[in-house]
Amino acid sequence: MNIPSPNELPKHDALFWPVVSALRLLDSSADNEQLVEKVIELLGLPDHLTAIPHKSGPQTEIGYRIAWVKSWLKWGGMVDNPQRAVWVLTTEGRGASEAEVNEVRNRRRAESAAVRKAAPTVPIPAAATAELEVEDVPATDELEEFADDAWQNALLNVIKAMTAPAFERLARQILLGLGFSHVDVVGRSGDGGIDLLGTVRLNNVLSFRILAQCKRYKPGFPG
Repeated sequence: MNIPSPNELPKHDALFWPVVSALRLLDSSADNEQLVEKVIELLGLPDHLTAIPHKSGPQTEIGYRIAWVKSWLKWGGMVDNPQRAVWVLTTEGRGASEAEVNEVRNRRRAESAAVRKAAPTVPIPAAATAELEVEDVPATDELEEFADDAWQNALLNVIKAMTAPAFERLARQILLGLGFSHVDVVGRSGDGGIDLLGTVRLNNVLSFRILAQCKRYKPGFPG
């Protein structure tokens, strides 16, 4: 079985124009998820590639690369990020040609090179150059989330290693923390998931009974 490689995905440089094009098709604004989905659609990327995780996850590699590109496009004045997880085209971005959009990366690299030239020099191995370029990106909340992969991975590993009763208790506590009440376990399917029934009260008049299925999965996880 061939394991998909991140090398099969478009490089960062190839995503500048697709990101802007996707925003134009989405009426100049979109949330992170919408934008990633539209870029994937435009590029015709298959599921086995779009599911590749960034490092060890939980975010995807294509999502990370698009986040990287958005941060450069924001620096270049093509897009803006007026609130968390929302991206919009600027007036410049709406009217820019493909060449003008792609020129953003060249301008950013030129500026970064000038800054590095003015700073004390430290020998950098040629193999590290590509990684350095990726790291030399204006900080955004979204990229900071990718930088936090380590703690998320550690948490996922703890959850995956839980016994079934411990996972059940965790699921109940999460739902209670979200405002559910009278949370009861109503079924166990034997596939690593549980069903919970709870009540959500909207106000003093309306309340709803909601069934939630909580499932965890990893390769080789016992059924």
